[in-house]
Amino acid sequence: MEAHGDNRSTSDGYGGVKRSTTPRIECLRGIGLIDASVRQTIFMELTQARIKRKITEINEQLRATNNDWNHVLTSLLFKVMGGFGNRKAMIHLSETISYTHIARERGSVVNLEALLIGGAGLLEVYPEDDYIAKLKLEATHQIAKYGIKPMDVSEWHLNTKYPNNNPILRLVQIAATLYNNVINISSVTSCRSRKDIYKLFSCDTSKYWVEKISHELAGTTLSRHIGRFKCDIIGINLVVPIIYAYRNYTSSGQLDVSPAQLLIDIPAENNIYTKLWQSYAHISTSALDSQALIQLSREYCEKGACNICPIAKYTL
Repeated sequence: MEAHGDNRSTSDGYGGVKRSTTPRIECLRGIGLIDASVRQTIFMELTQARIKRKITEINEQLRATNNDWNHVLTSLLFKVMGGFGNRKAMIHLSETISYTHIARERGSVVNLEALLIGGAGLLEVYPEDDYIAKLKLEATHQIAKYGIKPMDVSEWHLNTKYPNNNPILRLVQIAATLYNNVINISSVTSCRSRKDIYKLFSCDTSKYWVEKISHELAGTTLSRHIGRFKCDIIGINLVVPIIYAYRNYTSSGQLDVSPAQLLIDIPAENNIYTKLWQSYAHISTSALDSQALIQLSREYCEKGACNICPIAKYTL
């Protein structure tokens, strides 16, 4: 089966393995001609299928942690914050440091920074000054107290393409978020809008680290908090799947939030999948739409599964 679309590569929602996209030109041209209500029904089904895969991953983690929801969502936060280059390292860190460790140290941002940066094995990256010496002392104490085996610095990609994805910056942003807000199953499932997600996960972080990393990057201006774009990614890949999974787990309608409505409240993702479709028709206005297009591209176009594709009968 010949594919007429562009052969390009991208990462998944978490910044994972690159793949190529090859939609048929007939589909690229024809998807915008499908009746809007029909197309939206198809998009909802595609997005639900994509979320189902994420729920399966959450359930696997729950089984491995004896249904420790707080540990699972904290691990997912690390994973999402890893970006393309440091996703694997962040997953390793979430296995090195437990939610229990975080909960015990969250009364002090210094302790959290020592726990995260020390556990990541990254305290040796910069020359020692008074503050780093303080972090090292605290990290040594925590490593001994919790029996932590620090990671090797070689596991991290420090020279990332995007300065705001510097792993130390991401770790201190996580530390600030965990210090300022209670990130647990209750607070996450209480999110009702994009604004709620931003409020929960975006907190000003250490001026010390922002200035130090900015200086290292020749004066690059860095954000002191997790920005709106990253918060949107957290909403799509953490908050929404967690709400769906928790609602399934409790088997009740107690959660009055609509995860689908949350996706509609978040702007559409702008990645290689959505750009290709959008270049032919303006069909993606929310994260619900863009998640559908990712699912369509990855599960049907990439696999040449036109015979079972939900839009093929309207475009071919």
